[in-house]
Amino acid sequence: MTQPLQNILNAKPISVSAATPIIEVLSIMEQQHISCVLAVDAEDKPVGIFTEQDVVALMASAENLSGVPMAAVMHAPVFTLPADMDYRDAYRLMSARGYRHLAVVDALGRLTGIVSEGDFLHHLGMDYLVELKTVASAMDRSPLTLPEQANLADAAALLAERHASCLLVTRDQEPIGILTERDLVHLARLNLDQAKTMLVDVMHAPVIGIGAETSLQSAIRQMEQAGIRRLAVLDGRRLVGLVTRHDIVRMLQGRFVEYLHETIERQRLDLERIQRQDAQLQLQVHALNAAGNAIVITDAEPRILWANAAFSTLTGYGVQEAIGRKPSELVASGKQDQAFYQNLWQTILAGDIWRGELINKRKDGRLYDEELTITPVRLGRDGQEITHFIAVKQDISERKAVERRLQASEAHFRLFYEHAPVAYQSLDAAGNLLEVNDEWLRQFGYAHDAVIGRHIGEFLAPGQEVLLKTRFESFLRDSVLRKTEFDFLHRDGGIVTVAVDGLVDRDEQGHFQRTQCVLHNITARKQIEQELRYLATTDALTGLANRRHFLDQMRLALARHQRHGTPTALLMIDLDWFKRVNDQYGHAVGDEVLQHCARTIASRLRRNDLLGRLGGEEFAILMPDTDVEGAREFAERVRQLAAGNPASTRTGEILVTLSIGVTCFQERDQNIDGILARSDQALYRAKHNGRNRVELEPPPSS
Repeated sequence: MTQPLQNILNAKPISVSAATPIIEVLSIMEQQHISCVLAVDAEDKPVGIFTEQDVVALMASAENLSGVPMAAVMHAPVFTLPADMDYRDAYRLMSARGYRHLAVVDALGRLTGIVSEGDFLHHLGMDYLVELKTVASAMDRSPLTLPEQANLADAAALLAERHASCLLVTRDQEPIGILTERDLVHLARLNLDQAKTMLVDVMHAPVIGIGAETSLQSAIRQMEQAGIRRLAVLDGRRLVGLVTRHDIVRMLQGRFVEYLHETIERQRLDLERIQRQDAQLQLQVHALNAAGNAIVITDAEPRILWANAAFSTLTGYGVQEAIGRKPSELVASGKQDQAFYQNLWQTILAGDIWRGELINKRKDGRLYDEELTITPVRLGRDGQEITHFIAVKQDISERKAVERRLQASEAHFRLFYEHAPVAYQSLDAAGNLLEVNDEWLRQFGYAHDAVIGRHIGEFLAPGQEVLLKTRFESFLRDSVLRKTEFDFLHRDGGIVTVAVDGLVDRDEQGHFQRTQCVLHNITARKQIEQELRYLATTDALTGLANRRHFLDQMRLALARHQRHGTPTALLMIDLDWFKRVNDQYGHAVGDEVLQHCARTIASRLRRNDLLGRLGGEEFAILMPDTDVEGAREFAERVRQLAAGNPASTRTGEILVTLSIGVTCFQERDQNIDGILARSDQALYRAKHNGRNRVELEPPPSS
């Protein structure tokens, strides 16, 4: 869904004439606490912009600003974009040009608002992008500093030379104050003697600090709560770096663009999206569209998000006609009472699969019987929230009509027994077949004479003996069998899954005569459900566990570790310089390299190890029953294997090495966040120390 700039812009930007004295502009910026002022012409079209960075340049020049108009020092032309452009596309354009502000204009080029880098930060879903990152991964390890004896002229010159937004004032490597672009807005207006103005007299103090191991999420929240854009990174009291909101956005730009493309692709329903999808996903979508059963995907409300062609055939509603509407608005017949739907909703909202039969209404008003399976889907970040429902619908009108006619007449029963489009069978009290119909023989591939008199267990797939015994005994006792599933063995060796409904025929004295059973072939539905489960847990490109499934398995492994104390290791793997592969050869070749690396790593796994793709070029391995030394040795073997095994691609061989971070589950771990953070820190150290290496976290004691 398009999200235009109109939805996030500041609709009341501060604008002035280009002839306005710059001293007055500085006063406006200070009073309004803003980072820029726009100059507009008589038609309200933007002609220039003056920002805090321009203030730094003016201070460094030490010019007398009295009488200087804004036109003499502003930047022109202004970077502008239309108000109806999607804000995610706008962000890519702005960041590619290195701007921190953009003016939003209408169709006539008139100013309608302004958007800053901070506005994008609040709308781009940054929590997702930083969930495994720490301040150490984004901070500037060599921030600008000056001693407390330095003067304002020194500071302005240094900020202008380095194009920096701030500097820290230090005393014995300890930050005691900070001077920012915004401070210079105020100071420039005062027209001070910069050489005689000491930093200790104009800096802001105290400095707000944060630890390098703190998550970027916490850093962003701390900045927002304090109303600032920078945090000093401290080791005790010693300054070790600086992290700014701009650095975080810039560092994460690559991951954001990848995430943004994924989001846009999920929302597009046209042919262009389908053509970009992986070939396997295309086949699966075609398979779902070609399925005989109607399949509907809704959100939690529930409103229809997607339906296959069989849904239109079943209900008479076109797919586009149905999207956005609730199923009850289309097909509800009024034949089911409130208690029926109350039970249905209680089941699926509890996270359980609901199966049942109901009477619905087609678009033309005709009623039909439907067999319905509704499966809840949890796609929330914590894996707990139910976000979607998948419904598999089958028209059973003909079957229900057959059942009703069977109840009405024994003669009709025999007719439909022999020729009904569903399989029927009759058993004696020992479970031997007394009779089957033609559909039964067709479904399982047998001749009539080869079936009669044989025990039903001979036709079931291996391993169901206990299941058959317990359910058949219950059937004889209760005289009814409802939607009981069995796997039959086709004569050619294939598996046919059926759901069995049955009744026991008894004479007037209540003595057993025979069973009468209807077998519904649900093989296709089971395959669809299995494919849907596969889609929910598997990365489409590599066939590995996807991020959500991998993290779910980590939580289970942590629970086992807490209960039994079994050693468990986690390896975080990143492809070195992978961005260069994409930039040089294109994303298609990059995908081939990712698939090659996935195969290479998987070739060394044990049966109980789990390899997953967490996103982009980042992989992880969960290794149960493995201590830190075993994990390190395994990681080194994988690294060496990758280093000596280039990927064969359409453009030739490409060698990509691996950086690997290793950590083990510890007694103090209460959730997986700490484990992920340690492995990520070890991975960062591996990349920082030269890449193509293995590092442990915590590091081995010396």
